[in-house]
Amino acid sequence: MPSARMETPVARIDFLDCLLIFCVVLLAILFTWNCLLRLPFEGAAIVLRYARHLAPDYGIVWNSGGKPVDGTTDFLFLLVVSGLVKAGLQPQAAARIWDLVAYCITIVLIYLVIRKRGSSARWAALISAAYLAVGPALVCIWGGFGTPVFGLCACLTWWLALRIKANGNSQLNCALFGLCGLVTVLERPEGAFLAGLMLLSLIYLQRLQGSKLYRAS
Repeated sequence: MPSARMETPVARIDFLDCLLIFCVVLLAILFTWNCLLRLPFEGAAIVLRYARHLAPDYGIVWNSGGKPVDGTTDFLFLLVVSGLVKAGLQPQAAARIWDLVAYCITIVLIYLVIRKRGSSARWAALISAAYLAVGPALVCIWGGFGTPVFGLCACLTWWLALRIKANGNSQLNCALFGLCGLVTVLERPEGAFLAGLMLLSLIYLQRLQGSKLYRAS
């Protein structure tokens, strides 16, 4: 006789959760705020050189007046940073501010997904979010790299994949998943592998759920 499958309960987010999220995000800001105007690492400086030339409409060039050439992999990061430079920020400050915004959003997303979608205890969500906030990934912000933005894009795509798995493949969920997957690819080429593997996993789960063996379980 087939047994009824039990759905994972969804935890409620209350004031204490919001307070913990605020404290963890504040830690990340305190650990990075004093590095905004420091010189970037060598690899990040390449992207910022392109951004400095793109901001005054010279195009994506290594030298102003030169031929268009792109030696970076963080395409969307380059566009956003050049926009902030055009608004009046220094390139190194623009990169780190955009990194920090993406980093803080990712911290919040990690906490909420683990706590609410995974229905885990507060301490489990807190440890994961705190490790991201003050762990080795901070070096990416200190150096001025675009990795935190790529991480945010990948996490949003992952979260939407979880929503499709839990709530079904509605048109809205699928459209948002496809959009975030595209943004992840545009941010960095390796995003194609992440988004592609998530898509394949969803297709596999969809076929598995339609199988007689799954329904019988």
